[in-house]
Amino acid sequence: MATTDQFDVVWRQDALGLRFTPNEHDLPVVCQVPPNACPAVLASPLAVGDVLVAFDLQLQDQPEGMQPVRAFDQLVTVLRRAKLPVTLRFKSREKEIPSRVEESDVVRNYVFTWAPQMPLGVSLAMDPCSLHAAITAIDPNKISPAFQNLKPVLGDVLIAISPDNEEGEATRLDEMRFEDIIQTLRQFPRPCRLTFGRLVEETPSASSKTKEDNVLFPLKPLAPITRSKATSSSSDRGEEATSILNPPFLMRPQARPKSRSRAGLPPQRKQLPISMRQSFRIDAPKPTATPPMSGDGRPHAGSTSSNDGRPHSASNADDKGFYTVMYSGGAVGLQLRDCTQDDKALTKGNDKTNRTNGYTVAIRNVTDPNSAPGLEIATPDDLLMAIGQKAVIVWWC
Repeated sequence: MATTDQFDVVWRQDALGLRFTPNEHDLPVVCQVPPNACPAVLASPLAVGDVLVAFDLQLQDQPEGMQPVRAFDQLVTVLRRAKLPVTLRFKSREKEIPSRVEESDVVRNYVFTWAPQMPLGVSLAMDPCSLHAAITAIDPNKISPAFQNLKPVLGDVLIAISPDNEEGEATRLDEMRFEDIIQTLRQFPRPCRLTFGRLVEETPSASSKTKEDNVLFPLKPLAPITRSKATSSSSDRGEEATSILNPPFLMRPQARPKSRSRAGLPPQRKQLPISMRQSFRIDAPKPTATPPMSGDGRPHAGSTSSNDGRPHSASNADDKGFYTVMYSGGAVGLQLRDCTQDDKALTKGNDKTNRTNGYTVAIRNVTDPNSAPGLEIATPDDLLMAIGQKAVIVWWC
């Protein structure tokens, strides 16, 4: 029986469409919910970070019912060969608080002093496994030389924020939900100090079943904390800015990840940094070949229409002018602006950019309307009203 933090999704037809990545327990974690996932997924509360904990193949000759997921490759094998319908049980992590990053898990940390009116030049996104805020892209045109000298890399975790003085008390960000981290970064007085950490990486042998299964790289002593004051703004180096990127585990070829064990409950291991992680997309099971159209001639969920023939909500605005952009990873052709900063000098009531009604983020420019469903109707100065849980939230700062 499902607990209060669990819910079931009955997969009846079409490709499931979800992408999973293994966590430190070798359990499948949802790392992408694309807009063309099957209708049952899109109608559920499923969000990035939720864990697939059990499944029911609904076989008459196997009355055991719901079976726990014991290993990542077990799930991949079962779902690729199962006959639909299959009931999938997920554990919601919507209210879960991330665990503190332990010092023994960090091979290097560094501190950057973030000055007022200066962009950080990196994007932060929620790691679906650890729920920490990690660097997922670096903009060479915006990152300051002082920050660049600290050599941040994809996967570095934001650990703490503190005032720019010796007396100020640090606030742990690694124990906050991602939405609270972003709010803290927006509201914290600058200049402030941001502490980042680089996690321990496992050896290649850690991905295979060997006697060295739990061997890690020897832990290096934590590097002395380097405090670098940002005294100059980002210079124009003529380099192309990096778009919002998928974490590397969403960009790798479709290949079966190597599990820690082939059977039984695998031992807990160190979580791989987000930059090294693999993922696997679950499509339609192999035995049940699905034709391009369903029996009644309606398109499947993989198309741009829903199963009742109507377009998804991302395709056009409703009668109140609201519309949804479905972001499921990758580069998105959209530039946002901070209304609280840009609109300070505006006083005319007929200025569209001045009528933000308390909302602080608006579209500055649409550079590629085909990069995400729904973006084709977006225009400059449209207001960002809300961010849903279906997408990996990425924040440029």
